[in-house]
Amino acid sequence: MGYDTRFDGMLEFTRPMKAAELAWIDRVLEAGHNWTQEIADAIWARADAERDARGHGATIVSGPDAADLAAKMQGFIVGNGLSADYAVHLCVSDDKRGLVHCCEKTYDIVGGINFIITNARTKIPDFGLTGELVADTEFEPYHWFVKIGSDGMAYADDGKPERNRAFRRIRDWLRPV
Repeated sequence: MGYDTRFDGMLEFTRPMKAAELAWIDRVLEAGHNWTQEIADAIWARADAERDARGHGATIVSGPDAADLAAKMQGFIVGNGLSADYAVHLCVSDDKRGLVHCCEKTYDIVGGINFIITNARTKIPDFGLTGELVADTEFEPYHWFVKIGSDGMAYADDGKPERNRAFRRIRDWLRPV
């Protein structure tokens, strides 16, 4: 991820979602950022304990760690490869067919998507996504994809998007693939 990464495309739901299912997906998307007073107190207590263990310095609240604690306290599944913090960087598309990127900066989009998939399946067992997002950034590899694997989970693919005409720049369309 660079300073100016743009994600295009949509991860489509594998079937139409009902209103109650969309409401659950919205709860999953915001799990890491939906803080009650109890959650806020726990996050600050953890940060204070870490400061005390260091013996000095400022109280530091880590965004990703705080989001995971907030999600865990609400009963969501957290863990390695899952990011409650970056799940909120996606939103349900206006036409309700899938998820689109809706944030300026995202550093762990794969972890955010896998958090959504894992937790959506707790109430929607047949929940699934299909499709891909293409990332366009100013750093190597410049273009890469977020895809859904055969196991139904997201992964980053640094494949060659220039081989896919849909993602080639207009000036490159006339060059052979």
